[in-house]
Amino acid sequence: MNKNVLDMIGDLTVAECILLIKDMENNFGVSAEDIQPVVIEQAVQEVVVEEEVDVVVMLTSVGEKRVNVVKAIREYTSLGLKESLEIAKAIPVQVGESMPRIAAEELKRLLEGAGGTVEIK
Repeated sequence: MNKNVLDMIGDLTVAECILLIKDMENNFGVSAEDIQPVVIEQAVQEVVVEEEVDVVVMLTSVGEKRVNVVKAIREYTSLGLKESLEIAKAIPVQVGESMPRIAAEELKRLLEGAGGTVEIK
């Protein structure tokens, strides 16, 4: 039965789906909008629970564009040019420590976009 219902819904146009949802809301006295905040909150809680913390970001290579990697280090750390250059020369070097996985991925994206090679541990 479920497969038949899904097949029928799959054949509907978007406009027909919208009408079907409205008819179901009226018929059963519910609203999709009422449960949306609950579903979003549950999804956020699941992500927070699953998120790794204490992740380390290692810069393993600056590639051919050392200047761009130094600029990216400065952007992330707010250090001066000299300190950022010292970090870029000390390969492999830890650039971020004890950070959430999401922040580590963002830092990795920044450094790799500048031409560096990065590992997350």
